[in-house]
Amino acid sequence: MNVFRTLRTRKFLQRILLSFMLVVVTLAVTAYLLNVNARGKVLSLQNDADRKLLTQINYNIENMNGIVKDMAVSLFNDDELIALKAGGRLPAEHPEDRPARPHGRRVALFACRGVLQPEPEALFLFA
Repeated sequence: MNVFRTLRTRKFLQRILLSFMLVVVTLAVTAYLLNVNARGKVLSLQNDADRKLLTQINYNIENMNGIVKDMAVSLFNDDELIALKAGGRLPAEHPEDRPARPHGRRVALFACRGVLQPEPEALFLFA
């Protein structure tokens, strides 16, 4: 209690205390305003980034949807699938799809659209 009495009686101590409190209040108000301003800017930037990301995802989904539609139309109009849906037989195979056996050897090679690959069970060369 003696401290408060001495502070009340001395004017310069009151001025120091008042100026210190004024500085603290000013710093608190300034910090609050800067925090509100920074929060608004960060939220704005985050909203813009989210909007751009969602726009890109929407574009990708629409693009993939178009690809799926095009694939469905092309498969629906495929000659081999039309014959299967009608209950008929498939068209004749291409000659490069049939297995090719070299003359005089027991090596069986089959052509898969122009690429020769050995069959795993027939890897020996001579009879």
